[in-house]
Formats: sequence, structure tokens, C-alpha cells
Amino acid sequence: MKLPGSVSFERATSEALSLWITGGLKKDCLAGGRQILAVSQEGFVLSRKYHVEVEYRTDLALDRFFLSQSGKLATLWLRTVSEAKNNNRQPMLIVGPPPVMLISRIGQVDTISRGTSPNHAHLRGLLRCEVYLLDDVLLRQFTGDTGARE
Repeated sequence: MKLPGSVSFERATSEALSLWITGGLKKDCLAGGRQILAVSQEGFVLSRKYHVEVEYRTDLALDRFFLSQSGKLATLWLRTVSEAKNNNRQPMLIVGPPPVMLISRIGQVDTISRGTSPNHAHLRGLLRCEVYLLDDVLLRQFTGDTGARE
């Protein structure tokens, strides 16, 4: 994905997710700014169960996130979790610039897709999440099984 700025990042992310959930048939069933929403029937398979946030940040402090579960990225994840809970959905956070990461609840990527399990980080404790490279997740087949696991 070529991502020169936040608006382009949000658009590219919406298109990539649209292509993923439609098996490459449509690139415009999801759209949005910070939050990704369905704009056609096909998009609802993801948006009815997931609260998808997109953030383009250069100040993520990945070391703090992974080593002490703190910092800007931890705050973004906890905000996404809270907003998802308020909307009765599961949280999903996509952050860039490249490498673009997808952060979700433990087990969620395996719930909605199948294929070779990509390398990922598994964080327990306060954040309770898994971190994947978005490109690795998009190589898996989207199954549409959006059953929620806690």
C-alpha cells in the first residue's frame, strides 16, 4: 500500500479491507476516516461485529507498547476497546505508517479468516491483544465468521 498521508492511508485501508472481505471483487464497500463503516451491503459482514479504527501516526512508541504496555499506541488501543464495547462490537485497530499493523482481541483474526497463521505478537495483561502486519492478514481468506469471542 502506498500511503503518503492520513487521508490516503484511511482510503487505502478501506479499499484493502473491502477487497479482502469480498474476495477481491469490490474495493468500495467500506469507507471512512478514523472509523471504517459499511457503505454497501457487503461491508456489513465486517462492520456489524467490528468497531474498526484507523490511525496514521508517526509517534507510536512501539517499544513502550510492546515492552511496558504503555504509550500512545496503548492509549489508542484502549480507546478503541472502550468505543467498541460502547457499540457492542469487537475492537480492531489498524495503525500506520508502514509497516501497517492490525491489532485485535486475542483469537479474532483466526475467527474471521483462515489460512497460514501469520507471525504475530501476543500481549497479555492490560492490553490483551494480538498484533499482526496487516498485509499478512490480508493474505488469509476472509470467512465472514464474525462470531465474537471474549
